[in-house]
Amino acid sequence: MTLKTIKSVNPQQEGIDRDSDLSDSPDQEPEDLDSLEGLGEEDASPGWWSSPSVLALLKLLPLGLSTFTLLYLFYLGGQLASIRTGHNRVLVQTIHGRSIQAEPVDTYVRTPVTVEETVKLWGDLTFNWVPKLPNGEKDQGKRIGSKVFPLRLIYASTLMTHDTRQLWYQMFQARDDLLPGNFLASGATRVYYPKLQTMPRLALDPRTGKPINNSFEVELYGEWVEYGPSSPQGKLVDKAAFLLRLRPVVKTEEPLSDDADSLQRAAYELRANGLEIYDIERIKRK
Repeated sequence: MTLKTIKSVNPQQEGIDRDSDLSDSPDQEPEDLDSLEGLGEEDASPGWWSSPSVLALLKLLPLGLSTFTLLYLFYLGGQLASIRTGHNRVLVQTIHGRSIQAEPVDTYVRTPVTVEETVKLWGDLTFNWVPKLPNGEKDQGKRIGSKVFPLRLIYASTLMTHDTRQLWYQMFQARDDLLPGNFLASGATRVYYPKLQTMPRLALDPRTGKPINNSFEVELYGEWVEYGPSSPQGKLVDKAAFLLRLRPVVKTEEPLSDDADSLQRAAYELRANGLEIYDIERIKRK
C-alpha cells in the first residue's frame, strides 16, 4: 500500500510568500505599464484631418467651389443662349431607325415637314387651274411653245431649276391630258387632289446609292377630277405620280409687297421655304 505524502502548508507562511511576490523592489515597474503608456500617447496624437496635406486641401476647397460655380453659371448661360438663338439640335430625318440631327438655323438644312408643305403647295399651284385670277380677271395664261399655260403653273415652276423647268414644260407639250381644265373647249374644270405617296426621305445618288447631303426626294400622287355640265359630281379623268428631288437653297430675303394678291403670296411662300426642285420624273403605275 502506497502512502501519499501531503505537505502541510502554514497559512502564515503562505501569506508571507504572497506578500513577497507583490512587494518586490519599488524601483521595478510592471512590464505592462509601458504598453499602457504607449497606448495613451497614441490616443493623444492628432487625427488624420490635422495632417499638413489635408489642411492644404481644405484651404483650397473654397477656391474649388468658386471655380465650379463659375463654370456651371457659364454652362447655364450657354444653354439659355442656345435656346434663345435656336441653336438647339432637332430631329430632321429618320432612316432605318437611325436619327439624323442638325441645327435648324443652318442655311442648308430643311426639315421633312418643310419639304412636305412645299411639295403640297407646289402640287396645288401646278395642277389646280382656276378660271379667274385673285383680282377677278380671267386667267389668259401665257403661251410657251405650242400651248398656253395658266399663271398658277408659271408661278409654281419658279421653284424648279432652269433645266428642270424646261423639261417640265416639254412634258406638258407632249401630253394633251395635262391641259388645264379651264382652257378646255367644253368649259369643264379639272381639279387636282395631291397627296404624298411617301414621306420625304434623303435623296440617293443614282451612281453610288449614298444619300445626298440635305437633299430630299418624295413621291407626289394625285388625281384629276373633272367637273362640268355632264358631270356635276365630278368624274375621275386621270391620275399620275411624280418623283420629286429637292435640295436646299439660300432663302429669299426680299420682302413681300403689301398689295400682293393670294397667288403672289402663295408663290412667295413657296420660294421662302428655301428649297428648289432639281429633278422630276413621272412614275408609271399599272
